[in-house]
Amino acid sequence: MPLQTSNEGRFAIRTVLPANYRVDPNGSWVRVKHLHFKLFADGEQPLTTQIFLLPDDYTDTDLLYKPELATELRKLQSQDMRPEFQARFDFVLKRVSMTGYILAAASRRASI
Repeated sequence: MPLQTSNEGRFAIRTVLPANYRVDPNGSWVRVKHLHFKLFADGEQPLTTQIFLLPDDYTDTDLLYKPELATELRKLQSQDMRPEFQARFDFVLKRVSMTGYILAAASRRASI
């Protein structure tokens, strides 16, 4: 879902908390709860990443888990008795030259 940031680069989303899921049929590999992001900004290198949501029981066995991409969920007071959480994560985009940006954008369009 496309969204815009504030002038300071801030944004907020509201979503359903993702579930853990089994990757292999025997269940030995279970993914940590995570959200995927694709970030684009003029003059910046596009970033595709995932953010892992902690606490989670599968951090020791998820082959793709990276602690540097994790954030803690903070439980909020719920208005309607359903659990609500909040998390914060800072994304850092790398500045690229205009030529580099054009090449990255062309590559992104070619893969769509």
